Amino acid sequence: MAKGAAYLANTSLPVGGNNTNCVIAAHTRYRGIYMFRRITELEIGDEIYITNFWETFVYKVSETKVITPNDSQNIYIQPDRSLVTLSTCHPYPDKYQRYLVYAELVSSQ
Repeated sequence: MAKGAAYLANTSLPVGGNNTNCVIAAHTRYRGIYMFRRITELEIGDEIYITNFWETFVYKVSETKVITPNDSQNIYIQPDRSLVTLSTCHPYPDKYQRYLVYAELVSSQ
């Protein structure tokens, strides 16, 4: 994460499909790394584009949530959903919580 966003191990890969949740974590501000600096500005309905080796997926933000770092059930797979979850420390600079953005797959290109 010192160079940008990172895929959280043991979560789904960003390939779409039911019963998936790809979790991507990044810093809001850390030694010049600002990958998720404006993450709290995302709103319900905003689109997120994720490109893997084969295609680009379009996700729509469906929910945001503030949790404690040990609330791991918040990043589990949710039945019959194809999700990407963005995660970052919150609030800056205290970082004692996590800010999550859930987005649901709507199409692939």
